[in-house]
Parts: sequence; C-alpha cells; structure tokens
Amino acid sequence: MKWDGQRAIARCDETGCRLWSRNLREATGSYPDLAAALAETTADLGDGLLLDGEIVAPDPDTGAPSFARLQRRMHTRPTRALLDEIRVEFVVFDLLAVDGVSTMDQPYLARRALLDRLAVERGRVRVPPFWTDFDPSHLLDAAEQAGLEGVVAKRTDSVYRPGTRTRAWIKSPIRRSAEGIVAAWIEGTGAHSGTVGSLVLAAYDVGSEGYQNVRNGLVFIRFGRLPGTLAGR
Repeated sequence: MKWDGQRAIARCDETGCRLWSRNLREATGSYPDLAAALAETTADLGDGLLLDGEIVAPDPDTGAPSFARLQRRMHTRPTRALLDEIRVEFVVFDLLAVDGVSTMDQPYLARRALLDRLAVERGRVRVPPFWTDFDPSHLLDAAEQAGLEGVVAKRTDSVYRPGTRTRAWIKSPIRRSAEGIVAAWIEGTGAHSGTVGSLVLAAYDVGSEGYQNVRNGLVFIRFGRLPGTLAGR
C-alpha cells in the first residue's frame, strides 16, 4: 500500500534512533516521540539497523493517515501539547541494513523475510502486510476504502536502489478531485519565469485556517495565457 505521509529513513544503533527525510535532512527533532519509540522497539536487535518507511499521522476517528495533520509536525520542534495532540507512527516497509551489514542487494522478498523475523512491529512502529497473489484492481479498491493514498507494485526480485527511480517499483495513486477557488498565483522561477509557478487555492475546511500551493499537474504550455486571465486582462 502507498501511505500518505513523510518518507523517512531510520537508523538505530547503541546511541538510539535518528530519522532522515528523503532528501537526507535530519527529521529527528520534529519527531522525538517516534525516535524514542523506535529506540525502545529495536533496542535488542543489534547495532546498525537501517529501516525505510513512512511517517504518518492517523486520523483519531478513522485511523487513516492524514497528511493535513502530519503537516503540523513537519519541519518544527513540537511542544508537549502538539506531541499529545498529533500522534505519529512509523510504517516500515523495507530493511536496508541489519547489524551494520547492507541488505540492499538482496531481493525484495528476502528483505521482507528478514524484516518480518526482526519483529519490529510494536506500539508506534508498524509493518504493513504485502501480497503476491492479489488482483491489483482489488488492492486499489481496498486502499481507497481504507483511506490510503494508493498502491505500490514491486517486483519480488527487485534490489533496493537508493536515490533512483526504477520500473521495478510502480506507484498507482488513487486520484481524488475537489473544487477550489484560485486566491492568488505565484510567478515561476528559472525556466518558468514570467509564467505561473503555482496557484494558491482556497477551499472550505471546518476548523482549518491553512492554505496550500498547487504546482504539480499544471500544464506549462498554457501558462502564457494564464497570468493574463488571472489578472483580469
């Protein structure tokens, strides 16, 4: 399954556990509660444990990952009140090293077998199931019903290639739509200078005063006309 959260790498050794984002920025300060939970869970699993997973903030009512809730924990040092309000969990889906020895050149099924034997699932640390004999369309339906982001299909013999995209792993996100009001637009930079870099959209959300920029999915070939349209010219 594809989880709607923040991709992260966790490294655990005798000093504790630390978290890094996908662009290798340390995120331990934003999730001290999660680092502590990982350290407790992996304390007896040897030195040099490296886990790949997703940090998620489950909705307290549905249990589904809520990216909107997680954003309140990202890139900030949380107060005690925020730690209590926004509980985060670490969904582990790959094992990259154990006892300081890399497992990245082993096939996916071998890495998952090692991960399952480590039995790291406890409290805030979760290891989701995977399937090798299930109709993909049924999996997408199940993911949508569970409030997940989609499905990731992985070749069972695929090795782990850090920092690169590979056709051995294919993401199939669930497409959702919503209506919004264009409140403003921000000029692009670099190759997109003089065109629309992103839109600022507004939508009604009870209890929220936040806003988001939208960039992905905009068709750049139409940007030449869009600024004038948005400016009323």
